[in-house]
Amino acid sequence: MTPVARKKERTSTRHHVALECQLFTELGSRGMKGTTLDVSETGMRFRSDATVTVGEPVVVSLGLPDGSTFVDAEGRVARVEEGLREADDGRAISVEFTAISEGDLAKLVGATAHYPEPVARRGVFRLGERRWR
Repeated sequence: MTPVARKKERTSTRHHVALECQLFTELGSRGMKGTTLDVSETGMRFRSDATVTVGEPVVVSLGLPDGSTFVDAEGRVARVEEGLREADDGRAISVEFTAISEGDLAKLVGATAHYPEPVARRGVFRLGERRWR
């Protein structure tokens, strides 16, 4: 697998696409299913009830839209979001890819490039019961 280069600012375009995915952790190799919210060349964000820790190494398997092709990548949990905004619907887990084969990266980019960018969901934030605009 080829290591994925990192920069502080976003370097790749995210695409709003719902892909079936499965996440495996190194701790006991638990398999957790979910659906992506967005995908890019450097990572993904997906909806899942899985309990994971930020920084935890993972392996992800993404089912591409054709229904018969899967791509695999190694990564780490970059963020876990739940209930930060009124529009949030459950838990979202962000994974930063750390390694993906050139062939799988090409398949992922080819299958998702025509999907639109996700709409920004910034707005009302919640902190306990307090809300502000």
